Amino acid sequence: MRIVHDVFRTSYRSAPDLIRSAHGDAARRELVLGYLDNVLALLLVHHDAEEELLFPLLRDRAPEGLAALDRSSGQHRTVVALLADALGAVEDWRAHGDPAAAAAAAALEALDVGVRPHLDDEESDVVPLATGHLSVAEWEGFTRYSVEHFTGDKVWLIWGLIREQMTPDQRRRMLDQMSASARGYWESTAHRQFDDLMGELRRRAPAGR
Repeated sequence: MRIVHDVFRTSYRSAPDLIRSAHGDAARRELVLGYLDNVLALLLVHHDAEEELLFPLLRDRAPEGLAALDRSSGQHRTVVALLADALGAVEDWRAHGDPAAAAAAAALEALDVGVRPHLDDEESDVVPLATGHLSVAEWEGFTRYSVEHFTGDKVWLIWGLIREQMTPDQRRRMLDQMSASARGYWESTAHRQFDDLMGELRRRAPAGR
C-alpha cells in the first residue's frame, strides 16, 4: 500500500510542473496528458478497490477499526471530488491547450494537497487492520481487482512507477509474481517504453522535481 501511495505522492507533486513545461509545445502536451491519464486512473481504481473489497471485509472483521474506516471513506469522498475536478481540468487542457494550462496545474496542486493527509491516515490506521484481518489471498484479490479494472492505456507505466518505489529485492519479487507473459513483456519491451517516456518527461521538468 505504501508503495502505491508513494506513486501518488510523487506523481501528483510533479504534475503541475509537467503541465507548465508543455507551454507552447503541443507534442509535449500530448506526452504529459498520456502520463496524467494513467496516474489519475490509478487513483480512481485504487479507491474503488478499497470501497468494493477492502473496507467491507474490514468492517466485518475489525470492529475496533470502524471509526478509522468511516474516516477514510469520508476522505475518499473529498478526494474523489478533487479527482473529478482534476480530470475535468485536464480534459479542458487537452481541448484548449495553453489557455487552460493554469487551471489544470491548479487542479493537480489541489489534488496533491488533498490526497496526502488521506494517504497518511490510511497507512497509519487502515493498513494495520488489513495486516491483522486479511489473508494473503484476499490481499492478492484486492491487487487483482485494481489490475483488472484499471482504465489507463499504459499499464507498463504503472508497473515502472511502482518499481521506482521498490527496493531491488522487492523488484525481483514483483517479477517473480508476474505471469510469464507479463514478465516477458516487461523485460523485452515495456521497461524501455517506461524509461523512454519518463526520461522525456523529466528532461524538461524543473530541477529538483
